Amino acid sequence: MKLSKIAILVLIAVEHQRDSLAWLPYSPVRKGAISQHTFSNQKTPRALTGNADVGAKETYLVRATKIVNGENTEADSNESSTVTVKEETTRLPESRKPVEKAETKESKRNEEIFIQTKKSAKKEQKKYSTGEETTSKRLDKIAPQRKKTLAVGNTGKSKRIYGAVTLSALHDLYDLVVIGGGPAGVAGAVKAAQMGRRAIIIDRPKLDGGVLCSGLDLFFGGPTGLFSKALRDAAKNTNVEAMRAQGLDDDVIWKQITNTVVKLATRNAEGQMKLLNRLNIDYLQGEASLLDMEHPDAVHALEECAEKLEDEDSFIRSVLVKNAPVIIDGLARYEAVHENEEVVVSASNILVATGSKSLRLPGIPFDGHRVFDSETINGLSFFPHSVVISGAGIIAIEYANIFKALGCESVTLIIRSDLESSAKKLGMDEDVSNELIRLLLASGVVIKEGVTTKEFEHVPSEGENGKVAIRLSDDSLIESDIFLAAVGRVPRGLEEKTGLQEGGVEVNERGMVKLSNRNKLRTTSDQVSAAGDVIGPPALASTSMEQAQRAVTAMFQEEEIDGESTYDPDEILSIGVWTIPEMGYYGLTKDAAIKQGHNVVEGIARFDECLRGRCFAPEGLLKLVVDSDCGQVLGVHLIGKEAAEMVHYGMALVKAETSIFEILSTTFTAVTFHELFKEAAFDANSKLDFGVEWQEIFKQLTSAYDVDELTPKELRERFDEIDEDGSGELDENELRLLFKNMGRPVSKRTIANLMRLSDLDGSGTIDWEEFKAIFDKLVC
Repeated sequence: MKLSKIAILVLIAVEHQRDSLAWLPYSPVRKGAISQHTFSNQKTPRALTGNADVGAKETYLVRATKIVNGENTEADSNESSTVTVKEETTRLPESRKPVEKAETKESKRNEEIFIQTKKSAKKEQKKYSTGEETTSKRLDKIAPQRKKTLAVGNTGKSKRIYGAVTLSALHDLYDLVVIGGGPAGVAGAVKAAQMGRRAIIIDRPKLDGGVLCSGLDLFFGGPTGLFSKALRDAAKNTNVEAMRAQGLDDDVIWKQITNTVVKLATRNAEGQMKLLNRLNIDYLQGEASLLDMEHPDAVHALEECAEKLEDEDSFIRSVLVKNAPVIIDGLARYEAVHENEEVVVSASNILVATGSKSLRLPGIPFDGHRVFDSETINGLSFFPHSVVISGAGIIAIEYANIFKALGCESVTLIIRSDLESSAKKLGMDEDVSNELIRLLLASGVVIKEGVTTKEFEHVPSEGENGKVAIRLSDDSLIESDIFLAAVGRVPRGLEEKTGLQEGGVEVNERGMVKLSNRNKLRTTSDQVSAAGDVIGPPALASTSMEQAQRAVTAMFQEEEIDGESTYDPDEILSIGVWTIPEMGYYGLTKDAAIKQGHNVVEGIARFDECLRGRCFAPEGLLKLVVDSDCGQVLGVHLIGKEAAEMVHYGMALVKAETSIFEILSTTFTAVTFHELFKEAAFDANSKLDFGVEWQEIFKQLTSAYDVDELTPKELRERFDEIDEDGSGELDENELRLLFKNMGRPVSKRTIANLMRLSDLDGSGTIDWEEFKAIFDKLVC
């Protein structure tokens, strides 16, 4: 039977929809649309649950019809013949069949995509029916040097949406290639796009099991601690005890927890993809290696891009990308993606943001099932009842707190030295670290100080019951379901896959990239900059992003504007620690301030001293480190609910050199944690010799006198002239006479209050030292 044009169109459109639209959520049928409903039964990635059925989908395809005036009719045409599309037999249960919904933005988008697919189908049908072009012919049009590793046999029906780039785009010169897709890499690419530059991010997914069938990497753009932050949120919002009381077993509970973690990670990754798409930043998944400028592929790339360079002396840098999904131009979507290919990508500049990896000490049998580091812990597939954690850094403390909050019966923290000294090395305030230790112990965390792991006597294999048996350095034996080594991280500069050393970048023995210009973050290799963990401390997500933005600005900004393109490696940083409750600190501790020559007092407010704290979160404290000479805030240290958010207000206070007197005159919104800043300021004020009660008097004195006019010697002479009896003291009348003789009288009430505040011994007089201290304060 001869098929009509519209029948052929229906057949091709259905085939295209099956592959290119399978990822779309259900949308209602509308007039004039071929109806296809797809349901996603998205499975949790293996990396988080151990489930091998990653990204499985169930599809329910209804009869292909045309909707006319709200009624379904067979697809028709101007010709006499018609076609009926065979209905798929794969159906969903009755309870899961589609329900008609009101038209939404998502459904409108689906219709737009369908229209584009229909147009593509017409084009493909014309080519196939006339024999104009075949897949092999189109591949033959690719330049030999561009398709040297592309094989037709590597094609297949791909559902990939993210992480693939067209071959033509990859062989066009970029302004910036970013190696690494963490916070620093994304920030650098975004900055380049904001400056009107063409950028691409090349990133190898951290875990294969963390990549969905759509190509979405759940860890893309997230910090190293993304999993712990998501797990912490799950711990705060999941009542494990209540779920167990309802008869749910631990497998179900852990599934619920990991589902929550996956949702949070997916939300972040999808947000990053939207950002890149909005700014036209390309994103390619693969292993990128920096090529030496003399490498044949780099030389060939330079020859191809010669016409795009400013002059003959200009040059470019290239990277070789392996295991990359490449889209072949001109092919249908479902056959265009070629996985695991090699391609050379070139740009005017390279930004290295490869991050860091967990430090693995010898003698620890890491297996990713019972013995983990701070990265492989992401793949924990069951609910542990007992956990042993080695380390005293932020990551170790966070996980100890999180696992206990989740409901683990036993959590033990093993520390080589002691937690207090370790916290001090991290820049924590002594009172804050003591409060952290108190809360950890109160929650049930066991802290073993002065010991290390000596030997792992038994580690159950996967699927085997039993516990990990660990012999400690004090010869004691400890058993647990899992062991987590969180003893630090090291930069990835030495990894052969990055090719940094071969590309001319100097790297030290710890894997840290050496910078030839720290302010502009340039490496020892031409047109290659670096940012983030790979250049060493402080190795924080916030500073990594700032470094990347400054590095990119320095690449493309011809003239420096207000220091935009310079980075200060010695700048003081704000720190957030995601324990439960949180910690945050910025600025100087008391000891650090004293070392810098400040006279210091501290103002402390416990969380139960404000209304919100008393009612909702009484555990915690806020401390202000204050210069006692002028009341300036030098540092802010917190532990308690939302401390990692509140520290930014503290940072603003320190940077603005704000005094506690300004804080005391500030009105804070009622029932907020920020009221604690005023309480801490009151506490610091009570420890000052000249607190807020003196400020009005000082204002009146400074308005009446230019305090710099009198030297201490002249001031003493004026004092002795009034002190006729030579007692070295003045009463209130004599003091008023002194100011009068100086030419500028002060009001009686001001003199009375000055005498009241300065007369600490109750003698009714003020001596020379007390008088001099007042004027010294005015000069300060």
